[in-house]
Amino acid sequence: MTNDIFAQLEALIQQRMTQSPDTSYVAKLNAKGLDTILKKIGEEATEVVLAAKADQYHGERAAVIYESCDLLFHLMVLLANKGIQMDEIGVELQRRFGTSGIVEKATRQEIAVLFGGKRLRNLGGDLGTSLKGFKKAMKDDDKKSIEQKDSDIETTAEKVADNAEENNKR
Repeated sequence: MTNDIFAQLEALIQQRMTQSPDTSYVAKLNAKGLDTILKKIGEEATEVVLAAKADQYHGERAAVIYESCDLLFHLMVLLANKGIQMDEIGVELQRRFGTSGIVEKATRQEIAVLFGGKRLRNLGGDLGTSLKGFKKAMKDDDKKSIEQKDSDIETTAEKVADNAEENNKR
């Protein structure tokens, strides 16, 4: 079933990429360009992190699932924008299957050298700002008291729940 839904979603995204940005959210994202798609992925990834923290403290498992769906959707929009099909992702995952994560990570050191911090900072102001803000938030989070973390997570969980409720009404 999982492969089926990803194949269906991939086909739908491909179809929507060709529609008018006035009638399709996918087409609108694509028309706005790569930076907009990347920014959206950053936002969604942050929402997954926040939902996971909310789950840790308040049992918000449904929020993790909901936000993960948003992240996967937007990642699939990026892949479509770059002309990458899910089958290609599957081939790479299959290649890695059975390989130790430590060994696989060691092979990625070359990528880290090629795409070091200097090149990543030049990817775009919005993306760089989002990444810096996320890193700062994570560092600040480490310094907060448990009570403040609980309060922040509760507020975030409420926002996530409100967003989920609002999206379900649409």
